[in-house]
Amino acid sequence: EINVVEADGKVFKDAGVYTFEASLTDDLTTNYVLGNNIISENISISKASINLTSSKWNYTNAFTYTGLAQTVAVTGVTLPSDVKIDYQNNSKVNAGTYQASAELNYESNNYDVVGSLPADLTWTINPKAATVIWTDADDRDFKAEAYDYPTAYINGVSGRVDLTVSMTNERAFRNADDYVFAATDESNNYVLSNAETVIAIKKVSLNVNYEYDTYTYTGEALEHPKAYVTDLLNNKIELLTSVID
Repeated sequence: EINVVEADGKVFKDAGVYTFEASLTDDLTTNYVLGNNIISENISISKASINLTSSKWNYTNAFTYTGLAQTVAVTGVTLPSDVKIDYQNNSKVNAGTYQASAELNYESNNYDVVGSLPADLTWTINPKAATVIWTDADDRDFKAEAYDYPTAYINGVSGRVDLTVSMTNERAFRNADDYVFAATDESNNYVLSNAETVIAIKKVSLNVNYEYDTYTYTGEALEHPKAYVTDLLNNKIELLTSVID
């Protein structure tokens, strides 16, 4: 039996030139001798080839927000087990536009690369369409205290999503007028319909009361009778009176 070992002790794995030495095992040296005692041989491992000429991104159309990660990747290439593609910005959850890149991670001393990976990819996750549901958004009557704003939400991909509500012309939500409110999604993952609502605060009708005595003609102008209303805070408010007929 002849022992075959690498002269430099390297693992016979990577591409390159290896020198092997052959020698007899101890039990054969009694009766045998190699012609030159040690026989060596140079053996090469050639580089493998990676063909990237058909590689491309698997992205064809924009995604729509789902609440889950969505991913783009390079296809059209079969890689050895010790070669991989390193990605940047190729997997995202939220709506937006992203720039994905791909880089081949391999040992250049063991592989020759034909072609190249595709250029950086601009890809998009569009926001999902959703209809705003308003609560406490009915018209109402004037009252002494300011009202609370209405609330708004949507039925999102994972359940209720509360929205931010603002008044388009910010002022106290109190006096009789029309008020426009807008709902916004701060996550930007939804495109909203029914995003505005108008709430009217209506004037309150007050009953007029008169206070006066029995009048008798005197030939002189008499003091007008007094008229008043009582407001929502139970304040007695005197009114102006005038003769109309």
